[in-house]
Amino acid sequence: MSNGTHVVQTELVNYYGNHSLPSPQPFKVAPPAEKMHLRAWTNTLPFDGKSYVGISVSALDAEGLPIADDEPINADTQQRALLVATEALSKDGAACFYLRAPTEPGTARVKVSYRQKQAALTIRFAAIAHGIVQGQISDANTGEPIQNVHLEASDLKKTATTDAEGHFFFTTDFEGETTLRIAAAGYYPAERQIHVQPNGATVVHPKLYPVADGAFAATVFVLDSLGDAHETRELITALHEMLELAGSKLYRIQKSSIQTRIAAINAIPEEGYYLRVHHAPQREGEPAVIAAHYRGNYDAENFLTQVLEQFGAPPVTLQDTSTPEIQQTNKIAMTLEIRTGSSAAEEARAIFIGAWRFLKEDGEIGDEEEKRFMEYLAASRTPSKGGK
Repeated sequence: MSNGTHVVQTELVNYYGNHSLPSPQPFKVAPPAEKMHLRAWTNTLPFDGKSYVGISVSALDAEGLPIADDEPINADTQQRALLVATEALSKDGAACFYLRAPTEPGTARVKVSYRQKQAALTIRFAAIAHGIVQGQISDANTGEPIQNVHLEASDLKKTATTDAEGHFFFTTDFEGETTLRIAAAGYYPAERQIHVQPNGATVVHPKLYPVADGAFAATVFVLDSLGDAHETRELITALHEMLELAGSKLYRIQKSSIQTRIAAINAIPEEGYYLRVHHAPQREGEPAVIAAHYRGNYDAENFLTQVLEQFGAPPVTLQDTSTPEIQQTNKIAMTLEIRTGSSAAEEARAIFIGAWRFLKEDGEIGDEEEKRFMEYLAASRTPSKGGK
């Protein structure tokens, strides 16, 4: 059994055959750490009063497994005020502490402990020949740190990625002005002009704005098609591109039997939306788009109503009672039959904007917001000068 919190549910029956009401009982497997490893971004910082170093902790039990999550790990040093925090909760057996540089030369012996296990390392504060570029990236709307942000300074030929707390760090021998390019999935890219100098740290705290107001962030979409028509493949590809840029978590169902597809959809662990699309010939007197969903599912109905509005179609949905993909899947399941004769780009835009309006709390998207996204989409399709 892995370390961490587990749940057991027990049903008891007494002598008379009476049943107790079963209720989940959590318990935690949290053996002590047998090994603890410390690793610092660097062992020497300039004594500039603004640079800082991250010290990562890895704690393993006797079997080499990470200790349980949410276990308190503590850090201490003779200059405690230099530590940003003295306690951190474990995640996958790891934690991180941050130590600020003082304004005087010297050393700091950082001791980290988990229960009876301890480890330590020493950070020096002294003159350095190179420069440091570091900082923390956060969400402009929420202020929360952003993990896995990619940073690149082409003049420095350096790249970095933010940690779980949004921090990044790298050293360089470059001196002068340069541009720091910042990119993260689900966020508009940004640039920051920085000045780098030896024996000092350039500390920046850029904020990134989420694409499409963050409405799609980590939202699961399962995309499927009925048949293998060329126009349907093009639509799925275009819609996938837009949803991916907006930060959605995407799954595409491969062409196979109905039951195989249903099994693949239900095997996806997260909650989310299932959308099956296909194209049909235009028919006089019939709607350009036919939208169907599970009977009584108001989320699906509202979603599709927003999509139909973008197509200019009557906002009327069908309550499906027979389609296996709608009836037997564990997602908010919907289908679209499209007969517009429009391009894949136009159809993908209609579905995306409809989904955006549905997912956004107030349901309103300004012209500038939509324009910014479409420009970002166009820019993402244009190769950079470096050929990337």
